[in-house]
Amino acid sequence: MEYKRSTFQHYLSHLAIVLLLTSARPLASSMFAPGVPEVMEEFGISSQIFATFVVSIFVLGFAFGPLIVAPLSEVYGRVSI
Repeated sequence: MEYKRSTFQHYLSHLAIVLLLTSARPLASSMFAPGVPEVMEEFGISSQIFATFVVSIFVLGFAFGPLIVAPLSEVYGRVSI
């Protein structure tokens, strides 16, 4: 098996993919927030504090979810739960 050296263009393409994915992650809460009024209207909730709470819980789940899911994936792997 012959070892092929990676070209500079290959490294740049990998770097571009990582940068794109990293820059898209903070947009998650910004994409979720505009939909909160429709969700509140659907469930008949009018409290502005509750709207802020929903976005806060989403962001906290988005931040701390991987800390919970990652160890579970190490323990269970691809086993159906």
